[in-house]
Amino acid sequence: MSTDSARYAVLIVSYNTASYVAKAVESVLRCATSSDFMIIVIDNASTEPDRELLRKINHSKVRIAELDQNGGFAVGYNAAARLAEETFKPEFLVVMNPDIEIVDRGSIETLIGCIREEGVVGAQPLIHSYRLPGSAVEQPAIRRIPDVLDLVISESVVLRYLFRKRFNKYLMQDAKPYGRNTRFFVPSGAFFVIRAQEFFEVGGFDEHTFLYAEELILGKKLERRNSQFTFEPTVTVRHYQGAATGFERWKPNRRMYRFRRDSQTYYVRKYMGGGQIQQSLLCAAMEFGYFVRVVAWLIRVVSRQVRSERGGSGLSG
Repeated sequence: MSTDSARYAVLIVSYNTASYVAKAVESVLRCATSSDFMIIVIDNASTEPDRELLRKINHSKVRIAELDQNGGFAVGYNAAARLAEETFKPEFLVVMNPDIEIVDRGSIETLIGCIREEGVVGAQPLIHSYRLPGSAVEQPAIRRIPDVLDLVISESVVLRYLFRKRFNKYLMQDAKPYGRNTRFFVPSGAFFVIRAQEFFEVGGFDEHTFLYAEELILGKKLERRNSQFTFEPTVTVRHYQGAATGFERWKPNRRMYRFRRDSQTYYVRKYMGGGQIQQSLLCAAMEFGYFVRVVAWLIRVVSRQVRSERGGSGLSG
């Protein structure tokens, strides 16, 4: 079946990221080979100046809707999916962060062709995050369904080292090199394509989370139906990681920590049947991981200051 006949909707949610959305939209329009698509942009209660910038995106393929309050990732993308369904009836949904850029023509259509040929629920390309070390091929972007111990291990550098075999298995490092025969349940929340019907049948994203763990929960719901994603390594998208959330790799952010803690403990409680002990264990691991991040950040700041002062002294001498 020709992918030129693919009917799809690209979903983008913006919160004070209008400049990135404009680039993301431009990349979709530039790289599309199908004409049967729509781009749905949901503004998650951004500031008025940012909304004004967003409103300047004027194209027949783009529809922009504004929410009165910021309900988070899940609320925003579910709203985009519903609007797409009401106005366009797409066969496929493309979940795309505002800080993603499509590089090559036909990327989305290639992923849709892969889904059709493999008979799977969705597909994901290589995602090259510029703020992470290594090439796109080296960066982990897909995961297995985690249990509590996997989540605990992922929060500590020490535990990652001690249980590196298990941690690498969770990140599916043992499945590399990824190919079309690579099957998985948990995609990257930054960019993936999914069949619209199955997305709606499992209830979309769980709106009890504000930020983080949405893809874990989606993967868990799809696992119950044995609906898997496949990997398409011939397609790569660029990810300016952190632009959409304000994330800085080394800098601790207590607000983002709380979002992750609340979302992951909710996942453990609701989808894994974890009790208070499991939730407390996870919270303790996350708190310790945050403490280590704060200490590492302070060391970096002090080291940078010392080097700067030494450099200044050398110049003055």
